[in-house]
Amino acid sequence: MSISESLKQKIPNKLKPPLRVALRLYAAMIKRNKLSKGKIELIDFCSKDNKNISSFADLGAVYGVHGGYTFYILANYNIKRAYLFDTSISNIVFSKSINYPQLELYELNFGSDEAVSKISNVDVILLFDVLLHQVNPDWDEVLAKYAPKTNYFAIYNPQFDAEKTVRLLDLGKEEYFRQIPHKPTYSYYYGLLFTDREGEVRNVHNIWQWGITDNDLRNVMKKLDFKEIHFFVDKRWGKSKFTSKGFIFKKVR
Repeated sequence: MSISESLKQKIPNKLKPPLRVALRLYAAMIKRNKLSKGKIELIDFCSKDNKNISSFADLGAVYGVHGGYTFYILANYNIKRAYLFDTSISNIVFSKSINYPQLELYELNFGSDEAVSKISNVDVILLFDVLLHQVNPDWDEVLAKYAPKTNYFAIYNPQFDAEKTVRLLDLGKEEYFRQIPHKPTYSYYYGLLFTDREGEVRNVHNIWQWGITDNDLRNVMKKLDFKEIHFFVDKRWGKSKFTSKGFIFKKVR
């Protein structure tokens, strides 16, 4: 397993609880079908379009699934190089990664220049439920940073049904919390929004930041010289304007 220097110092603590406990938790998560069929569809479609795929980067891969899509790919495809990025690497990810020496783990904000510099060119970049959280740099800037590094983007994201992309906080408190699936009491970050302390959390990825429209996403990818080769609509987010959708964009040769 290849990991960043900062992570090497954390391994003794990160590997508690014991390996067998972490693996049992991961197995239970998979048994509960925690992995999205739509996201698996995106992964499998990329492999069908290009049967020689041997490398990928999974950005923002830990929250809620503990690198489940990374380990799905590693278990099912012949991967020579893989990268996993998140701001916090869980015990389960550390434990599972021991079996995959081709996997590099980085505890970094994947939008940072440092994170971008860590990866060589890869066949596919996964962005699952993370684009709408990206600010400073914004979601479109993140795509521009990684565009030279990959041949495919597999994107699964809650998309916004509107004429143009909006910064959700600009909607005001009532409309903001009407559109997102959380209440102000959900977390520390949401509790500070629309108060005199909002500046402390306004530009963090821990909250819903953007309502990205399909047209704006497609226009950004077109400018980056990627064409859409696969698309599907998955689930509606209640009565909000959000619907989760899957996209695959392929670099134009």
